[in-house]
Amino acid sequence: GGADGPSDSATQVSLLFAGRQNLGNRAYASWNVSYGNGAGENVLAFAGTDANAVLDANGNLDPFPSFSALVGFGYDWTPTLTSNLGWAYGWLDTPDSRADLALERGGTGHANVVWSPDDDFSTGVEFMWGRTRVQNGAEGHATRLQLMAKYEF
Repeated sequence: GGADGPSDSATQVSLLFAGRQNLGNRAYASWNVSYGNGAGENVLAFAGTDANAVLDANGNLDPFPSFSALVGFGYDWTPTLTSNLGWAYGWLDTPDSRADLALERGGTGHANVVWSPDDDFSTGVEFMWGRTRVQNGAEGHATRLQLMAKYEF
């Protein structure tokens, strides 16, 4: 609100339930679900989007709920070759007063393969895809292929 603008405070609440289960010696599954009120920026897809609360017509903060879900799977093909699959999606229950292009929903998927021939070097490839929906109902999607190489010294 600045020096002369409205000023208010609200309580932020976040709950997260998560787990990881080893599936034998070479695989694992992971998951989490979360709920928040006034805590939308805690969902990675909404970081940096002011997804916590809006000021109502009376200058009071109006926090809104957020939800997210994630599932993942990892598999070690060999001692030096591993793959991961993951999917995550987040929802915001936003008030109509939020800006038309403000993010309302978003999801991503990832699939990768990483080769680590020794403790110091690894390289890999990852395919990512994502979808978003903004406050006015417009939707978008994107895909990306990325390569990486890492040397630790």
